[in-house]
Amino acid sequence: MLQSRLPWLMFAAICSTGLGQPIPIPNGNFEAVAVSPCGFRGFFIETDSWTNTIVNLPVGSGGIWTPGTCWDMLPPEGAQVGYSNGGTSANTLPTFAAPSTKYTLSVLIGTRSHPCCAPQTVTLQLWAGDQQFGLLTYSPGQAPPAGTWGLRTLVATTPAVLPPSPHLQIRFSVSGAQADFDDFQLFGAVGACPGDLNGDDLVDDSDFVLFLAAYNILDCADPSMPAGCPADLNSDGVVDDADFVLFVAAYNELVCP
Repeated sequence: MLQSRLPWLMFAAICSTGLGQPIPIPNGNFEAVAVSPCGFRGFFIETDSWTNTIVNLPVGSGGIWTPGTCWDMLPPEGAQVGYSNGGTSANTLPTFAAPSTKYTLSVLIGTRSHPCCAPQTVTLQLWAGDQQFGLLTYSPGQAPPAGTWGLRTLVATTPAVLPPSPHLQIRFSVSGAQADFDDFQLFGAVGACPGDLNGDDLVDDSDFVLFLAAYNILDCADPSMPAGCPADLNSDGVVDDADFVLFVAAYNELVCP
């Protein structure tokens, strides 16, 4: 029997205020590339933003499928969902991770109601470049009931020192066949004192000099940009006018909270 969609009142909790600034996840809902009705296929990184090829980790058989009414479950959002029959899949975001920043990752995870697919161990990971900073694992006994979806949330904080140009990356791993995924969302908390670039609990002229240097570089991926791109106050991968607006507000306050 097909199950109803996840109640939106339950799902809306993750979208409430206080989680920080939303960070775009390319194809986070698996709808970007259309799959034929009731069809499925593996990930192709050129089009899907997700890949199954992770260095030094198992290569899984993950991809996109459209459950619809012809299968044993309904998608909780849109028409398509992600699936994994084992191994690890990943999505490298264009946004760089900020140091000492709390990130909140949410995703809907489903369990099929079919003899093919018993509940599996599922792992969610957050990475900053080649450094893992967040991990959440739940056992088969914690999986949603057959034919339903459950909301899972990973909250993690980046270390104070990050690798150069640390792209945020989301990974999910499944122990076997099958777990399903939909509507990944990521939020990055605004720091307690945005604009304090030298860590002295003030936002003053010395921070302005550091900000101006980063502003002139612009691109966080530039090798001359300070590690972690701390002047990128909105975590969009560049230091531009949008960051300047945030910096000026903090500069006018002077003393950190």
